[in-house]
Amino acid sequence: MTTKELSKGISIVIPTIGRDSITNVLNSIHLDETLIQHEIVIVANSKICKKIKQSYSEYKCIKLVIQEKASISKSRNKGISHCKFNIISLVDDDDLWVNGRTKLFQDELQINQKAVVFGSAQFNVIGRKMKVQLGANQRINFEDYKNIFKPKILSKQDFFLQVGNSAFLNNTQLPKFNEKIAYLEDQIWILDLFQKGFEVNQIEEITLEYFFSRERANCRWDIVTEKEIFMRLNKIDSVLARKYVFKRSLKSLALSLNKNLFNKAKLEITREFQPRLKEKLQILFLSVINICFRVWRKQF
Repeated sequence: MTTKELSKGISIVIPTIGRDSITNVLNSIHLDETLIQHEIVIVANSKICKKIKQSYSEYKCIKLVIQEKASISKSRNKGISHCKFNIISLVDDDDLWVNGRTKLFQDELQINQKAVVFGSAQFNVIGRKMKVQLGANQRINFEDYKNIFKPKILSKQDFFLQVGNSAFLNNTQLPKFNEKIAYLEDQIWILDLFQKGFEVNQIEEITLEYFFSRERANCRWDIVTEKEIFMRLNKIDSVLARKYVFKRSLKSLALSLNKNLFNKAKLEITREFQPRLKEKLQILFLSVINICFRVWRKQF
């Protein structure tokens, strides 16, 4: 790899499970007027890779990396390991790259090469007309960031940092994504960045259109992942770990229409983590919220 290659190019990593939206993200990347020398590393199983090769032959920049078993964290790790350029940016297959993103990330990384940079996002809720800009010019503090795992039950998340809206230099010291975790891999990876001494910065310019589906997010919940996240947080702060389990973990499920999934998760958390009296009351409160939310939604 030459110095010229390192300085001029950007590698874009896209894990995919074959959604049709891959067409939109590829188109959006190539509408970026600041994109010059680049490669797009797509990680998918062999069947999807074959389809992509046939369908998008006009994009000579695509590098296909085969991974048979679907795993977002493993796909990101594998994709990063195949990148040839010095700047790497991740994007998910169901979001949209925004014009100008490449230069914004290049400029920020030139200023601080020990940072992982996040852009701001236009947050779109699928099935609703809500569109909100999330993000600001800020350098994230570790103590502030770890508090996202213990919000009040009805509070919003303090930071909106999507790994699919980040960029960093190709660095052997960069922590890998935890391949045991099926969701919240973004947040755990950011905690690992702090532990490794990286800076975590965000710019206020929008660099991603992000499409959110609560139903799809809730379906990723499983007790194996909850135990892994608990163990990870417990190494940092045992109080924080329990607050996560009994406040944050069930919150999204409580604000859903999926009664069965919420009750199943509630049962598994109770059985696995043995709640104390205060924690039992928190679970009861979330149960009431789940009932009220489902009744309210039926009226609309």
